[in-house]
Amino acid sequence: MRIFLIWFLTIISFGTGAYVFFNGGNGMSFGLLWVIAFIHPLTMLLLNIQLHVMPKMRKIKVYYLRYKKGFENIFLALTFVLLIIHINVILKVFGYDINLLQLVPICVGLVLITTANTLPRFVVEKGDKQKISVLWSNYWNSVIRPISVLLFIGGIAIFLTVFLPDANMIFGFFVVLSVVIACMIYQSSKIIQRVINGNEG
Repeated sequence: MRIFLIWFLTIISFGTGAYVFFNGGNGMSFGLLWVIAFIHPLTMLLLNIQLHVMPKMRKIKVYYLRYKKGFENIFLALTFVLLIIHINVILKVFGYDINLLQLVPICVGLVLITTANTLPRFVVEKGDKQKISVLWSNYWNSVIRPISVLLFIGGIAIFLTVFLPDANMIFGFFVVLSVVIACMIYQSSKIIQRVINGNEG
């Protein structure tokens, strides 16, 4: 289902791009019109081709198959964000009053929320025979859920900055993002210290 949605959104992006390209864009040059119409769809296409390439790459095939749903969630979120940007840029070209700056907190918020919901799928199994150190595995498994909670809360907070006045929106966005990053670093350092002490014991 996720793969279907990813390609469905990609097809929509090409469809809207083709509509813009063949209906003109307020006297724009051919080159600029082509970029506006197809740069995001082509980016989506190149991104999502990776979903079919990764399972065929010997070095990462095992990891991809194990965490397939997680990878698909991430690719779906990125595709959706690119589609949002694509459509809003097109609306701007056709004269609609679109505040493209508002896309920054919306898109980043969506990506963080999706990442928060996806990260717990990437837990390293105990007794994993892959070449991952025991220390790193323990650290990753310990940090993944607390970081996911921080990302989820931060994603919602960043998303809500879109409702601030334009003069304060970007400032609020960077303040929230900085707080989230600082909390993640602090939380991670505490957890890795606990894991190291536990292994030494």
